[in-house]
Amino acid sequence: MTNSTSAERPEYVRARAGRIPPGSTAQITHDEMTTAVTAGDARYLSETIKQFAVYQSTWWMSDRDGWFKITDGAVLVGLETASSRMAVADRTVRQESG
Repeated sequence: MTNSTSAERPEYVRARAGRIPPGSTAQITHDEMTTAVTAGDARYLSETIKQFAVYQSTWWMSDRDGWFKITDGAVLVGLETASSRMAVADRTVRQESG
C-alpha cells in the first residue's frame, strides 16, 4: 500500500525534510524554527500549543509547508494575551505535577 500523504502531496514530504516547497509562501522551514526554539531564540505559545511561536520579535504560525510571519495587528495582540495566560497555566500544571 502506498503512503497516501506522500503520493497525494509530495510537497508535504519536501517540507518535512527541511525544505520549503516550490510555490509556498512560507518564510522559514520547520527545521529552522525547531533550531531556534532549541537554541532559546524562539518559544512556542505554550508547552502544549506549538502551532504558534514568537521569533525575531514577532509571532509566527506553522502549517505543513513551514512557518509564516503573522502581520495582522489584532491577531498579534490576541497571541500576546494568549501567551500570558498560557504561561500562568503552564506554571500551574508544572507545580501541581511536580
